[in-house]
Amino acid sequence: MKLRHLLPVLAMCSPLAALAVPAYPGLIKQINPDGEAVEIRLRGDEYFSYATDAAGRWLMEQNAAGYWAVMTRGGMQMAATADNINMLREAQDASFGSNTIEPIARYAELSDTDGRSKFPSVGTGDYLIVLLQYSDVKFSMADPQKYYQDWFNKQNFVDEDIKLSARDYYIKVSDGKFKPNFVISPVITLPRTSQFYVGSGGKYSYFSRAIRDALTQLESQNFDFSRFDLDNDGVIDNIYFIYAGYGQADTGDTSTIWPHSSSYSGTYGGKAGGRYACSNELRGSHRYLNDKRKTGIGTFCHEFGHVLGLPDMYDPNYNPECEALTPGNWSIMCNGSYLGDGCLPAGYAAYDRWACRWMEYTEVEAEKEYSLPPLVNAAPVAYRLKVPTSASFSEYYVFENRTQKDVDTNVPASGMLVWHVDYDYWVWRSNRVNSTASHMRLTVVPPVGQTRDFAQWPAAGPYGKVIAPEIPSALTPFNTPTQTWTPCLYDIAYNNDTQNASFKYTKQAPKYDGLVAPKAGKLNEGKQEGMKICWNHLPEATGYIVTVQRRNSSGSTFYVDNCNDKLVNDTKIFINESAAMQRQENRYTIRAIGPVLPSSKVFDSGWFKPEELPSYDPNWEDGVDGITADDLDITIENGNIIAPQGTRVFNMSGMETGTENLAPGIYIVRVGSKALKVVVR
Repeated sequence: MKLRHLLPVLAMCSPLAALAVPAYPGLIKQINPDGEAVEIRLRGDEYFSYATDAAGRWLMEQNAAGYWAVMTRGGMQMAATADNINMLREAQDASFGSNTIEPIARYAELSDTDGRSKFPSVGTGDYLIVLLQYSDVKFSMADPQKYYQDWFNKQNFVDEDIKLSARDYYIKVSDGKFKPNFVISPVITLPRTSQFYVGSGGKYSYFSRAIRDALTQLESQNFDFSRFDLDNDGVIDNIYFIYAGYGQADTGDTSTIWPHSSSYSGTYGGKAGGRYACSNELRGSHRYLNDKRKTGIGTFCHEFGHVLGLPDMYDPNYNPECEALTPGNWSIMCNGSYLGDGCLPAGYAAYDRWACRWMEYTEVEAEKEYSLPPLVNAAPVAYRLKVPTSASFSEYYVFENRTQKDVDTNVPASGMLVWHVDYDYWVWRSNRVNSTASHMRLTVVPPVGQTRDFAQWPAAGPYGKVIAPEIPSALTPFNTPTQTWTPCLYDIAYNNDTQNASFKYTKQAPKYDGLVAPKAGKLNEGKQEGMKICWNHLPEATGYIVTVQRRNSSGSTFYVDNCNDKLVNDTKIFINESAAMQRQENRYTIRAIGPVLPSSKVFDSGWFKPEELPSYDPNWEDGVDGITADDLDITIENGNIIAPQGTRVFNMSGMETGTENLAPGIYIVRVGSKALKVVVR
């Protein structure tokens, strides 16, 4: 039996437990009454939203005359700052009450204790689609019921740039395990306007009235609701509403409903109300063309994802720190619903498929090599690496192959994707899985230096084929000390011909502790002005990672000559800097790359001024050989290096120090063409 939280339908009540599609992420073109085109960006969701100009600098609003213009308060134009946005949110809450409604029933009904859906998501079944039009807004097509019969169910459905029916999409992403039959109702004409059902909250406050009006009309026509109670528990499993005209999420028009998913109450045809979701007929991105372009399946697949038990993967609070860390276009439950202008959205990720019981993970075992075919292929495969936190293993990593084809045609790239999952029942139930920047619970792990839309592996750069504790892309859990869990993925690859990804996994990666001994000197010859750095070659090294930074007088730092983890296949590098730059502080780090992993040790020069370096000596390029103090006949006593005549001593910044009264540290001692690294204590 499902847990039920059924409340009497009040005349002026909002639906319960609302979740929704996020705002359209692209530019939205609006036409002002004088014919001028204005581009805006819409941010937010069904709880709170706002508009900015195209550059994101100014808050925008539609004034009483119907013109989109920069928002003004007290005669001042409003910049799109965090303070001003929070002020708008507080003003909305004070005027209308918060649209944020505690989701009292969602996960109690739809998910078990490990986050997997309890919705009947496997097999066939009938799912009710109710067509709504308002007293002032009607469907644009001649026969809405016939059109939506095809839109939802027809195999190989095509309508302009819509190339896929909703049923075809779910058959594909479920690998044939979910074959829904969408039953389309007759068109129901509501007694009031679109604006009325939006209500005082500006989103969907009175949509419960639309539900009541529509279902009461169907009941009066002896409509059979019993076929939509798939498990015979007395509750209608789901109703999806398509309403005529545009929606608010991709237009910003506050006279239209924001697509969302929630709960309703009441009894119809002897069956109790349960979950519902809704979305709009016409596509907002084409509104300025007035071509009545129909909405694609993206919003429906997002909202129906909530019906199936999936949470939103964007941050409903729209914290900028969180937004940058969400899965973005990789997830249908984030921005991926809008890919292909909503006509060909992202496919369901491995986590989504697992949660809907359409696939099982294969557990990763140490000292093995794994192959990953594209997730959109038949019999999809995804691997799980559990974090040893407890017997429940609620934290883990998922490895999947997302390849740009079929329903994944529009994902950002092709390659292996790594997801970090840290499941908590109450966080999932509150629909805040990615609302804490320091603890994102369901998102992708990008390679070092990459953003979420370039999160595929392998990646460019020295760390693009390996994930290990020694480097910044390590799999860092929230609930286990990293020193007790040291997983390593290496030889990560993607074959463009076969479209297969692959990787190797080990718990004990081969240790590589190579540390270079560099020297740096000024080099101002001809067109070359700056400094040159050279170092000894390490026998096992396959390359070197070099970073050079400059710090100005105000403390701001900049990478120099594109040396930000730059891969160098040599033992020297020239850094181009003007005389003025050489008077500022510089710093460089060098790390060797071993046959499997980068070295666990990094040479760090510390801050220094290049103008104070000695002139570069080409003889330095002979390298620092693996010789001993006995070979050079040197000893170290009381901060002094006692060595043959002609010996030169340099600190690790390349500055010559002399041989006496040395501070504790590491030094390079050079006698002729030979050199030795020594420690003065």
